[in-house]
Amino acid sequence: MRDATAEPSSPPRAPARRRALLRRWVGFTLAAGLLAGAVWAAAAHGSALPDLWERLGAGDRRAWLSLPALALCVLASWHLTSWSFLAGTRPCARVGIGEMHALIGAAWLLNYLPLRPGLIGRVAYHKAVHGIAVHDSARIVLVQIAAGGAAAGVLALLLAASRVLGTGAAGPVLATAGLAAGLIAASAWGRRRERRWWPIPLVLALKLGDMWLWTFRYGLLFTLVDVPIRAEGALAVAVVSQFASLIPLSGNGLGLREWAVGLCADSLPAGWASAAGGAMQAAGLSADLVNRAVEVAIAVPVGLASVAWLGRRGPARASARAASPG
Repeated sequence: MRDATAEPSSPPRAPARRRALLRRWVGFTLAAGLLAGAVWAAAAHGSALPDLWERLGAGDRRAWLSLPALALCVLASWHLTSWSFLAGTRPCARVGIGEMHALIGAAWLLNYLPLRPGLIGRVAYHKAVHGIAVHDSARIVLVQIAAGGAAAGVLALLLAASRVLGTGAAGPVLATAGLAAGLIAASAWGRRRERRWWPIPLVLALKLGDMWLWTFRYGLLFTLVDVPIRAEGALAVAVVSQFASLIPLSGNGLGLREWAVGLCADSLPAGWASAAGGAMQAAGLSADLVNRAVEVAIAVPVGLASVAWLGRRGPARASARAASPG
């Protein structure tokens, strides 16, 4: 009877699974092509990358100091993302802080692979170790995506308002600080009263903080490639970068983000950038290629250590949960 009931449902699932795999392979291929095109365009139409290499070789102090600052920004974003997922997961299960950092670190690295196994692996881990249903894990991810898009949208509106009012970057900074404080207060109020929605304001506040980390990172990156931009320009690039990363073409916005940054840099208003025309596009591509290189250099050791840690801890916790009554 079991085989008879399972047989009719098998044929529809197999083609759907094949279509999903095909879409992921196509997305990865396109992303790899976009990344290769970004490398070629940056090298062919600009001198930022060769100049940076020469300055590093010559021991340029500003260039060498910028690299550890970039690394700290990348690590800080990993921590904020981990805290954001931790908050979003709390209504379903009590996941440890270190455990969530390892899950996000492992997914960060694995999502660079063609089929983006990081997301699937995290969902499977939560189900096996914490008993979180797949639909609950999907809801947690959707909240993270929506909050990331909302944070980018809020800062885009604040940036537009600051341009109209002439407040510069100070306006968005002060408005974001006030909004984040209100969101944290709302989350604390909801948690005290055991409202199920309490993580959502906290997640949004953390995403707003991460947006400013990305803004600072792009300010460093454009300075590093010797084409500095103003804070408003860095914020505009960060907003476009995060919107591009939300498009599910490939893991971690590979390829697509580099071109989005290059095109945004080329479209910055006069006064927000130190160059004009195609030079800004090449500078933007170069800046985000450096960004990607720093990210990968950190994602590899963080991801490998996270996979190893979860590989030791996960099976034991899953067995303990399976053995526990109820």
